[in-house]
Amino acid sequence: ATFANNIASVDGGAVYNDGSGDTIGNVAVMHFDNNVTFSGNEAGNNGGAIYNEGTFTINDAEFENNTAVNEGGAIYNQGDMKIAKAEFENNKASVYGGAISNRATMTIQDAKFEENISYGYYGGAIYNAGKGVIDSLGADFENNKVVKDGFAIGGAIANIGKIGDVNA
Repeated sequence: ATFANNIASVDGGAVYNDGSGDTIGNVAVMHFDNNVTFSGNEAGNNGGAIYNEGTFTINDAEFENNTAVNEGGAIYNQGDMKIAKAEFENNKASVYGGAISNRATMTIQDAKFEENISYGYYGGAIYNAGKGVIDSLGADFENNKVVKDGFAIGGAIANIGKIGDVNA
């Protein structure tokens, strides 16, 4: 599946997964598997490609050139998200998390983050904050950056939450 050049004026440029759905215990559930591409998607607020408040699993995906005006150039998570075998390249956020902004529960395995940019304050690739918990993080990080005059934190990762096992 390919999600390309989709635009949302608020959240989730390509996909919005609402936590108040009716699928399992009033939590929306989504699962993407095998060669999914999110490219050139834009959100006027959070989650250039994906905004998640439910349960979301991604396996074997590529996120490239997605943009969020606020947080999470590719993904904004406020639910339970598992990511495996994913590449994040050239995603951008104006404030936090060039590729990912996490404020809930997330697991990331076998991922690569390259040339993602936060033009705000925190996390060129990943911003983990508030009640954000990344249980496990297995990823490579190359050339990610935060671009902000006078105040820029975490070129690859800015953690203000909790990160468990890291294998970078």
